[in-house]
This record gives sequence, structure tokens and C-alpha cells, in this order.
Amino acid sequence: MRIDKYTQKMQEALQGAQDLASQANHPDITNEHFLSALLDQGEGITRPLLEKIGANVDQLRERLRSELERRPKIHGVASDLRLSNELRSVLDNAEKEAPFLDNQRPMRLRNLNVVAFIQNDDSKEVLQTAQVD
Repeated sequence: MRIDKYTQKMQEALQGAQDLASQANHPDITNEHFLSALLDQGEGITRPLLEKIGANVDQLRERLRSELERRPKIHGVASDLRLSNELRSVLDNAEKEAPFLDNQRPMRLRNLNVVAFIQNDDSKEVLQTAQVD
């Protein structure tokens, strides 16, 4: 995984996901942390993209919050956060697809993460709840 190849917004989202996981005392950074961070980006295009395709973003945010609250927590142990296998798979798939995208359309690269989430079984249910098909 080459984070330096990601757009600035993708890098910011990964940092935001790490911050969310750390603040919640979660042992790893998951798809739900990452999608929450993408939705939190003030000038990001993930939220507008989802709204444009008819997704109920408020319902999605609530479902993500609920899913994150159910995650196990680690207390009293200093541990390094790691990417969950599922999130690593999503990011790896995004990297594999990136060379096939038109270089003149960087916006598509930034939103490839949303497409990869939909293909991932763990996040698929959360996205379907918000009417993302």
C-alpha cells in the first residue's frame, strides 16, 4: 500500500479514521472508521456523491456510529493501531483499479473508495441501509 500515491483527501481520511479509532479505543481501523472520516470531510466529495445517487447520508452516519459503538475496546494497553484486513483489502482494490482510470479525471480516483466499499461484504450492509445500491 503506497499512501503517497493517494490524493490529499484520501490521506486525510485515513488520518481521520485513525483518529476515530484511537479516540474510541478500538484495536484497529475499519471500513466504518474510514467511511465516517470520508463523510466528515468538509470539502470532500463523498457525501455529495452519495447524496446525488439518492443515499440517505444521515441514516448512513447513524448506522456507522452504531456499528462503531459495538466494536470491542482496548483499555490500559498502549497498542499500535493497524488497518483491519477488510480496510486493507478495500484500499488494495482501489490501488489496483487506479491505473485503469482516466488520468484527466482525478475526481474519480478520490471516489474510488466508495465503489470499493460497496464491493466489500462488511460495509455493504451498512451502505444498503442508507439506500446505496
